[in-house]
Amino acid sequence: MSSSGVQAALTLAYRPDETLTESVINLADQNKATLGLMPAGAIRALAERGDVLTAVDASGALAGYAMFSIAHGRVRLIHLCVDPAHRGKQVGQVLVRRLSEDHSDLAGIVLKCKRDYVEATRLWKSLDFRPRSEVRGRGKDGAVLTVWWLSNNIPDLFTLADEPLTTTVAIDHNVFIDLAVQRERAGAEQSQPLEADWIRDQVTLKVTAESFREAAANPDAQMRVRQMTALAGFEALDYPPSAHAKAKDEWERAVGVVPAKDRSDCSHIISAAAAGVKILVTRDDRMIRTYAPAAASVFGMRVLHPLDLIVHLDELADASRYQPAALRGTGFQVAVRGSGHEEELDALLSNATGERRTAFHSLLRRIGADAAATRWWVRDPDGGTVAAWATISRDSESELEIPLLRSVPSTVGMTVAKLIAFQLRKDAVAQGLKRIRVSDPHLSVHTRVDLLTEGYREIDGQLEAAVLDVRNRSEAVESLSKQTLLGRHVREAVQDATTPDRVVLLERALWPAKLLDSDLPSYLVAIQPVWARELFALHDTLWPEPSLLKLSREHVYYRTPGGSPRPPARIAWYASGTGKRGIGAVVAVSHMVDVDTAPPVQLYNRYRRLGVYSRENVAAAERDGVATALRFVDTENLPHPVAFDRLWTLPGAAKETTLQSPLEISGEFFGSIYDAGTRRLAGPMQRASGSGADSSGARTPVHNAQT
Repeated sequence: MSSSGVQAALTLAYRPDETLTESVINLADQNKATLGLMPAGAIRALAERGDVLTAVDASGALAGYAMFSIAHGRVRLIHLCVDPAHRGKQVGQVLVRRLSEDHSDLAGIVLKCKRDYVEATRLWKSLDFRPRSEVRGRGKDGAVLTVWWLSNNIPDLFTLADEPLTTTVAIDHNVFIDLAVQRERAGAEQSQPLEADWIRDQVTLKVTAESFREAAANPDAQMRVRQMTALAGFEALDYPPSAHAKAKDEWERAVGVVPAKDRSDCSHIISAAAAGVKILVTRDDRMIRTYAPAAASVFGMRVLHPLDLIVHLDELADASRYQPAALRGTGFQVAVRGSGHEEELDALLSNATGERRTAFHSLLRRIGADAAATRWWVRDPDGGTVAAWATISRDSESELEIPLLRSVPSTVGMTVAKLIAFQLRKDAVAQGLKRIRVSDPHLSVHTRVDLLTEGYREIDGQLEAAVLDVRNRSEAVESLSKQTLLGRHVREAVQDATTPDRVVLLERALWPAKLLDSDLPSYLVAIQPVWARELFALHDTLWPEPSLLKLSREHVYYRTPGGSPRPPARIAWYASGTGKRGIGAVVAVSHMVDVDTAPPVQLYNRYRRLGVYSRENVAAAERDGVATALRFVDTENLPHPVAFDRLWTLPGAAKETTLQSPLEISGEFFGSIYDAGTRRLAGPMQRASGSGADSSGARTPVHNAQT
């Protein structure tokens, strides 16, 4: 039977009902030898979330299922399993093709499979998956895994990096024992799915100092030796004594006197916090109930059951790498530096890529000796170096070169690196440059992946990105020389951006490009002045661009459910109000990438890392038990806010002069608002003089600020 005939005989659906979900659980359990362990609770949660696609035959029986998640612009296939009675009938092919069709806006489907699974290898080949690389599995057998990739033929501008993004996860002593000492004890099966290859290539499990203390204190000599021996095979969290003392002091001030029976639990939390880890896994439900709220409040740490980590792995991993709220009001400083002081930057030496200290210092000296180079440093409140970067403007080539882009390997460091990456685009635009070239030979894996997922391309061993101040497709195509490899990539990407999802990706990759002749919808959304000031770092009179540490690559705005814009979309933010505290003008534009409706407490926990809102603020948006979060990115403040009266006189404006938010508007009207807000003249965008602007109208990069 042809694949179309097979599909006609099957019913495919996401979010299976309770009975069908139990069939999925049973089939997964029957095949755990090849699939790996997956807790029943995790399968139920993934099914409810819509991340399980089932195929049911004419009799109503489960023929097979695909379990997946979406992260970093691709579908990650976790399980593909076919019931034995339906094998050889192309059920797997039908499931994968449906996944690919339903997610055609994403780059493709990626999976990892043991190289010696011959039957599975034949299936991937038959579906036109390409073997992209091989990696050594991190399970106990150390099996070789083949990375298979099925492309959706999205242009090369959006090709993702092959390097894995790993997140450090701390485990408490109970989880450690489940994995390494007493694998058959009651409840151990709840922890052991953390060893599955699809998880272990994304997380690095580390033990805390408290595990060593607990092992050494065990009165059973035989068990003590077993635990100490097993601990030697685990990575341990590392941090200076001062970091532990600081975390301990913050914890004790927040929770007060800790009962003797809870001291070990709290020590795990303190140890993880000292190491800068944002996820601690335990299957001690009492510990989670008692101390998880305080850990989140004090350290921004999630204390989770293994099941919760499995279900929300991608969300948690992203959150652990990007927490701009950690920088707000903390005394982090950005300053421009001259030459010298190489030793102060040794924390940024890239040991992971084999960089030698002498080569690093030589790079710093070359940059310091270049009169055209500017170096920026970011320091924490204690004066420690968090990040550093350098820029060289090459007007003749319309290029901003970045010979240095480093950050420490911590949540704060990775957050700052993301903010720097966005600031580089703003600096290039301010100087009328069309290309960024990152020539630093020793980028960290996280920085490299972040850049590649934001539209950078690897060209001659370096990463390049286009930065285009254009308003339509033809301008984008003509902005860069067709003779350059980057210009050809941009041309192909523009031609192939035929859906709103791809257009928003392209506008982000070419930021601040606005392809107003595309089908990407635009909205005018009202926002309360108090939140406009907080989210966009507005000041009542100067309206400056926010400093680096007040930027956020990602924001969230809460509103009552109903009538929300449809993502993806552009948003022009109208800060409402009259009188002394009112604004009454469009003050910023953004890309909206998601609308999330859920109970307020869930939304708060999900997005608190982005800062600004309290639990009470989120609850105030609740109606009928839920609230709505608009998640938006790449916000650009308008240096010349567009007042309400002027708004309705712009080309493309609707006839009515009232704002029923959110109001869908034409691309022409959005472009008029943007041009009025930036006072774009013929040719390259120019900005009027004011805060951060020179007399010619070109905005000078301003980073030196303290939050």
